[in-house]
Amino acid sequence: MDVDGHIVAHFVVLFTAQKLKKFKTWQDGTMKYYSFNRKLVLTDEKGYHIDKKFNRKGVPDVGDEIEFDGHLVTVEAFESQEPYVNEVITRPTGMASSPSVTSTPPTPSITQTSVNQSNDNRLGRKRLRPIANRPPGLSAPRMQPSLSASHTSTSTSSTNTITHDTMDQSTSAMRLSRTFVEPTNTTISPQSHMPSTIVDNQHHQLPNSTINTQVHTEHITQSTASNHQSINTTTDTSITSIQQEPTNNNIRKRPIELDPIETMDLDIDESISSVPATKETQSIQAPNQPSNTASTTTVSTMTNSRTTAPRRLRVGISKRSLANVPGEHQPVVPNITNSNDIPSTNARSSFVSAATVIPDESMDQEGDAAAAATPTPSGTSKPFKSPVAEGMPAPLVLQFPTRDKAMAIMKTKKYQKRTRVVPSRIPNVNQYKDVFRKMIHEHLQIMLTNYAVYYFSVQSSIGNQHRDLERQFRHKGIGFYSTTLHSDGRYQESLRFRIRTSNREHHSKYSKDDVWVVSRSSSFEPHGTFLARSTFYGPFSDGMLEIECLSPRDARVASQLVNQNGNIYALRSISATTEFMMLDHLDDKLDRLPLMPFMLGDGKGKKKKKDKEPIHQNMTNEPDCIRIRREDNIDVEKKIKETIARYHLNEDQESVLRQVAKSIIIAPGWNEETANPIVLVHGVFGSGKSYLAAVIIIFLRDIIDTACLHREPDDLITFRILVSSNTNVAVDRILASLLKLGYDDFVRIGSLKKIAKAVLPYTAKAKASGNEGVLIVTETRLSNFTDHILASLEIKELEQMLEDPNNSEEDTDLIASTLQRFRKNENSFQVQYAQVVGTTCVASTFEVFNGVTFSLALLDEASQLMEPLSMVPLSRFSCSRLLMIGDPLQLPPTVTTGCDEQNTGEGIDKTLFDRLTEMGHQSIMLRTQYRCHPSISAISNHLFYGRRLRNGITEGDRAPIITGLPNLAFVEIPGQEQRSPRNQSFWNETEIAIAAHITEALSNLGVPASDIGIVSLYKEQADRLAAHVGSNAQGRKQHVQISTVDAFQGGEKDVIILSTVRTTNSAFIDNPPRVNVALTRAKRHLFILGKQGLLMGSNIWSNILTQCQDSAFTSHDFARLLSQLQLNREL
Repeated sequence: MDVDGHIVAHFVVLFTAQKLKKFKTWQDGTMKYYSFNRKLVLTDEKGYHIDKKFNRKGVPDVGDEIEFDGHLVTVEAFESQEPYVNEVITRPTGMASSPSVTSTPPTPSITQTSVNQSNDNRLGRKRLRPIANRPPGLSAPRMQPSLSASHTSTSTSSTNTITHDTMDQSTSAMRLSRTFVEPTNTTISPQSHMPSTIVDNQHHQLPNSTINTQVHTEHITQSTASNHQSINTTTDTSITSIQQEPTNNNIRKRPIELDPIETMDLDIDESISSVPATKETQSIQAPNQPSNTASTTTVSTMTNSRTTAPRRLRVGISKRSLANVPGEHQPVVPNITNSNDIPSTNARSSFVSAATVIPDESMDQEGDAAAAATPTPSGTSKPFKSPVAEGMPAPLVLQFPTRDKAMAIMKTKKYQKRTRVVPSRIPNVNQYKDVFRKMIHEHLQIMLTNYAVYYFSVQSSIGNQHRDLERQFRHKGIGFYSTTLHSDGRYQESLRFRIRTSNREHHSKYSKDDVWVVSRSSSFEPHGTFLARSTFYGPFSDGMLEIECLSPRDARVASQLVNQNGNIYALRSISATTEFMMLDHLDDKLDRLPLMPFMLGDGKGKKKKKDKEPIHQNMTNEPDCIRIRREDNIDVEKKIKETIARYHLNEDQESVLRQVAKSIIIAPGWNEETANPIVLVHGVFGSGKSYLAAVIIIFLRDIIDTACLHREPDDLITFRILVSSNTNVAVDRILASLLKLGYDDFVRIGSLKKIAKAVLPYTAKAKASGNEGVLIVTETRLSNFTDHILASLEIKELEQMLEDPNNSEEDTDLIASTLQRFRKNENSFQVQYAQVVGTTCVASTFEVFNGVTFSLALLDEASQLMEPLSMVPLSRFSCSRLLMIGDPLQLPPTVTTGCDEQNTGEGIDKTLFDRLTEMGHQSIMLRTQYRCHPSISAISNHLFYGRRLRNGITEGDRAPIITGLPNLAFVEIPGQEQRSPRNQSFWNETEIAIAAHITEALSNLGVPASDIGIVSLYKEQADRLAAHVGSNAQGRKQHVQISTVDAFQGGEKDVIILSTVRTTNSAFIDNPPRVNVALTRAKRHLFILGKQGLLMGSNIWSNILTQCQDSAFTSHDFARLLSQLQLNREL
């Protein structure tokens, strides 16, 4: 059988021999799959082969349950793959005359060999074949060789031969290695010098000429050797191996995923991290054996090369000590850091350092690339599909930490931080998915760990013997339930179960994709605890909450709890709606996304010849574009100039318009081929980003409408545009700009309560249900009855909005107009035909978009989008063109988990905008700002933008609202900060009082409350300010915008009061992006409240206060100034 190109795949499994028992005990093990005969071999944790079968379905998938003759197996994870090496038993001639094997130990002699010599001798050698094989079904433990791992050379003057006398039956503890010889028809020419190959611990690219050959070196016991007495006693051939160049398939590490919780408190033996090694190779010659060049072979035991799956390593305190296991060899794990180093067998500890087990990110990527480059089988046999090469997701299992671990974290205050970083260049789609799956999993695990720390700290304070645990935990903000668990019943062996919530929380507490932790014990011990995600936005009317287990292991534990028919405890822990959405869409059409080649590799969208794995599959050769024909009679250049003149675009805005046109439009004589389909725009504060986006949309639609004017219906240009962002405010800002420019041919999809009132009449009728304005779009093909019920929910929501007493007269008219259109059913299914659609990244997952595609995606505030979140609308709608607008110098994405300072902006908080810039995609900077008074913009221009900005307005354009009121002022506050025990945020009571007084004084001076904004660096301060201003301002609270810096990004007001809060040192207030946003919200007046002594100690704030030195006030002086302005106004 031709097995060249066939592969052996290694899997991590759970198995049990209790196939018929209701409650089973599962054990860890490994399983190998041989692609050439579809054979599965099950191996236990000690390395014994305990079962086998032939799998007609081919390569198993992660999550499959496979029934062997004597065992039931669940596939937990894919570990690695390797080329299959053919091992055929052959018997060379002259065997009968071979001397017998003795048990005399060999005496090694050592010679030195250079490692830099040529390996050309390897090309003349043939594959070795084993002289003896184990009988079928017989297996030996997987152990390290008894000889030192070494690499030797062969020469005419020295021999490397091992001979043995006849074995005694009493030496039952001795292990013998399987022997290999050359086939009888193979001749090896003696060479003067055949250097050995020293393999380092790196990944290497496999040359095309390299023969993928590996030799298994295994140990068998004396009892096994006695079964082959007739073969072993006639053998004079020494242990043999092939010298070959290091290859990916021979030496690459097998990745081992470790749970962050398990590695949190590792007890690592430091001595094993640097194993002593010798730099000499060893030639081993047996005594009383004459030298014979023709029979000389090389002994080469590569401990860093492996062809059989090693036993799973347990890292940390849970690892079983191998020294205490009788009859088992202690494996030696080398730490080869130099190509000349040889691992020693004299290691004193069997403990494996985590650094030698967990490969770094580069190792993962190179290993995946090697797997993808594995040759495929020839002939008519079915190609082996590697789970890695095919993009099969490796299961990333979340775990709820134990009480001991959680309390240890709380005691030491060493909270977990994110460590993974995103590389600038990712070679292929499969590695792209893998990188971000691990990123999101790490983020979720840390969130879950932090929640566990809080839960167990509360539990330790109230104890387990309290009579009303639910009330006590919920009083502390923990969603704790003592209830029952039920099977779904609709599907056999389903991952879905139901929790009875007899004592419900408020409906706002529930959300889709909440992570629920369920156990028999309130301590949530790991062996009886499972994790699941909620499938809906809350309990059903019967009190049942549907959950879906996160893994097959969780489903097994859940089934056991259901069968036990008792009470269970459940925690509504973290809300992971966004995280699960990103994970779900990493596989959604990503392989067929036309933009993907331009986000991978070199970013040029070209596939290199050396890439064995296709970058994308089933993608169109050319992304969608606007093709203009000569008969259309459209002068694109003239259209561009008309647009520039009509909308008064500046130099930078013109550059963006031209770049977008070159990227999308093909026109004879103007642009024969489209440019890069990705356009990046760095829009600084107040640079007219939303205005420019609206102009670009109008320009493209004008080109399309003009071209289609004289075309046949089947020849019309189809080029739909999606406007999306992370927030409803950003989407509505662009759509509102379109309305101001006279364009209203668009559709808005989203939550009715969150859409701007000016855009509300253009909202498409989407059938929805849910709570707190959460929109869930149902299938378009519904029964008339269901259609009527769901439509009435939207109408009811609009009626409630209409009754809001805080609505202005204009808002009331807009809501009434929208309500009338919904009642007349005028908005139904417009999204299927609309040429411009606006929605958020989250709302792009609504089912109303099923089957809808868009050619161009316009992502606003792209610098605030995590890359996996940016990919949601792109993959959902198969976009072929991308326009990203953002400011990387302002706030990054909001991530609730922390990381080390050196990894800030390099992990899951790294945006697609930033990564594309690092890849070489050029961004166009909009340098002219039209928002801030020149004295206000000068601060950020100097501190953050390198003095590159220009002012599009003059001081006269931003004259003071009240004569005598300074444009920029600093007010010294004498108060002290306080910290909230509820959320650990800060507030300053004196600053609150002074900010409220300034707001009231400005209102008395005739400044509209809607033109005033209060920005705080801390959430607790913002909340207390809102309550204080609302109680003292006679109903003006709803008009004065009060929020944190993060919530205010993108907004602007004539007057901004900035509250810094802190009176002690803090790195939080020195964060450049946050300070940049805080300083650039004001159009005419910026008043900064803070403690001068503290702020002068910061490089950033000292520069800011220097700019304010001519207008610095004490709180009393500023209050007197406002009073004086009030008197002047009255006079």
